[in-house]
Amino acid sequence: MPAPVTETRVSWFRIFNDLKVRGWSVYRIEEHLDVAKSTMLGWKAGAEPRHADGELLIVLWIQVTGEARDALPLERRYPSGHSRW
Repeated sequence: MPAPVTETRVSWFRIFNDLKVRGWSVYRIEEHLDVAKSTMLGWKAGAEPRHADGELLIVLWIQVTGEARDALPLERRYPSGHSRW
């Protein structure tokens, strides 16, 4: 049986964690991006930001971490109803 197709996407939780360990609080990110705290907490919990908001967060992550865009933390998602095992 073939393995289920996985989706790869940005790990917004890890983006926020990387910013946090470098001194960026949720409040500071909120002010910088002009996005509501509740919206950012949703992203951190797994919601997908709108494209423009995600791009702003990625640019901030690149500036703060000094990493290249191709080093973005990614995660694999499996289709609903499929187990990784």
